[in-house]
Amino acid sequence: LKRATVFLTWHKLSDRWEKCIASDGQYFE
Repeated sequence: LKRATVFLTWHKLSDRWEKCIASDGQYFE
């Protein structure tokens, strides 16, 4: 869950990561 928080944080900080996070986000969810 901690990692998920970090990814969500980067998602807000960098729009470029949005695509990468979207793919990895599926695993966290």
